[in-house]
Amino acid sequence: MKVSMLVKFFHRGTATSDSALSYLLCEMPLRYLSGARDRRGVIRDPAPAVVKGHPELTRQLINQCRNKHRYVSGVLSFERLISPQEEQEIIRLFERVAFSGLRQHQFDCLWIRHSHLHRTELHFLSARCELTSLRALNIHPPRQRREGMYDTFRKLINHSFNLKEPSGQRLSEPERNRLTKKLAGMVTARAAYNRRRYPVEQPGKVGLIGQNLYENRTRSSVRKLAATRQAIPRARPAIRPAVERLGSAARTFGQAGERLERASCQLGSRIGTARSRLAEYVQEQRSLVAGRAFFARYGIPEPQRVGASREIADEEIERERGLEL
Repeated sequence: MKVSMLVKFFHRGTATSDSALSYLLCEMPLRYLSGARDRRGVIRDPAPAVVKGHPELTRQLINQCRNKHRYVSGVLSFERLISPQEEQEIIRLFERVAFSGLRQHQFDCLWIRHSHLHRTELHFLSARCELTSLRALNIHPPRQRREGMYDTFRKLINHSFNLKEPSGQRLSEPERNRLTKKLAGMVTARAAYNRRRYPVEQPGKVGLIGQNLYENRTRSSVRKLAATRQAIPRARPAIRPAVERLGSAARTFGQAGERLERASCQLGSRIGTARSRLAEYVQEQRSLVAGRAFFARYGIPEPQRVGASREIADEEIERERGLEL
């Protein structure tokens, strides 16, 4: 019996990866896509399986994405079960269309198979950013078309793999040639756009970040993520003297800052003392003027305060000495 294939994109992508991967995988936070139960609580038997990619790497890429829309997800749904060889070939053709013009280290796409409903569902999840420039990368632009790129791709895949088209019609030879030419034109146009938007500076070499991302995505998920990381390169001998001078200047600057802070504290304390002394002097002068006015009003001779003046003068001298110390 022939089976059909459908291509569907989900209208989500603004949250973190936890909400998407919780549908795809069972361990936290990947509970949905490979969880033991679906959203209705039905046990998935057999359990979801990772067909291509690395879930933890995809989770980190999505969570660290700075764009508003962080990921794009969808599913290739088949009416019946298909073989693993057909799965790999269809995935390869889909990525050639969706990520046309990009190299393997420029994008990440996770593929997980659901077969608990006795039919194959290939779920895909991809971070909406190009990995070398971190610019936004949307493989499904919001354009309304009567016969878009993925519709054309679906029809050609159903014809090539002898799958049943949902409309029930078999492609004729002229129609197949027309769709092949149309898909090639759209893929070429997208590839040219992607090469302009995400240029590769050194086409023959893969950068350190892109190489690590590609190795983490293509290797077995049993190995740890840190297994393929390269060691941090040592500083060049010609740079070491400059680095040492920069460190010495930084320490000197820090010591000067500490001295400046202590001087500002001392200056603040002296200003506070001067303010208090000025307030005391003003209050004393006001009291003296009020006393003189009182004695003059009632004709009382003003008393002599020679000793007191000497004590006040001595006290002022002691204060001055204390401030100097």
